[in-house]
Amino acid sequence: MKLIPEYVLPKNYIFQKYTNEYGDLRLKKLYTQSTIFLILICISFFDQRVLAETFRFQEGDILFQESRSSNAKAVKIATNSKYTNLGIILKYKGKFVVLESNGNVRKTDLNKFIKRGVNSWYLVKRFKNYKDVMTEENLIKLRENSNTYMGRPYDLYYGWGDEKLYSAELIWKFLKDSLGIEIAPLKKMKDYDLSNPYVKLILSQKFGKDIPLEETVISPKDILESELLETVFPRGDVQESAGESAPENPSLEEPVP
Repeated sequence: MKLIPEYVLPKNYIFQKYTNEYGDLRLKKLYTQSTIFLILICISFFDQRVLAETFRFQEGDILFQESRSSNAKAVKIATNSKYTNLGIILKYKGKFVVLESNGNVRKTDLNKFIKRGVNSWYLVKRFKNYKDVMTEENLIKLRENSNTYMGRPYDLYYGWGDEKLYSAELIWKFLKDSLGIEIAPLKKMKDYDLSNPYVKLILSQKFGKDIPLEETVISPKDILESELLETVFPRGDVQESAGESAPENPSLEEPVP
């Protein structure tokens, strides 16, 4: 009987021959597992794309992100949250910008703000009663009042004065001054976890032995947990894991009326 060389046989025949003769199903199992894994990745990617394409920013949305500085690391540890920076979306010259304190108070292009965060990850909060809070009259107040904050330097020492402003302080005072809203309860510096060696190091570099434990403060996490806000992006359960992958960026188009 003449044998046909294996290299001219169909691939399925060769695969079946080897599994039948040696009973080795590991290749078959690996193939099945790999196929399932690829399908799950495709489903996850599709869900993120659908989410990104259907989400629309609104003026007055508050964006949270993880920043990269040594101060941010200390804030992350002391507040037990990866979110260390935030800003509020406003409309400026027909485009969305983020009012934030970064070096000084400024209006940053929305795309640039997003890309500056670690892994471009961010979270969006919105007032639960958005239509009642963000009326056209109130939006005008926000836009106009934002100009009074421009250029104020960043406060590296987390004081509660108005001459210098850190990021969470800016958002808290901006909403209070513009709309009379206290977005979250104020705290004292001593209310945070200052026991970590790295946090102690940063505080000692800033204040020496005279740490202002009674100083009035507010953190990004405090605003993140505000009862007045709800998460609108990403939707679903939000994980605090610093190693989590970033979602696709939502559309930066104007909000749908």
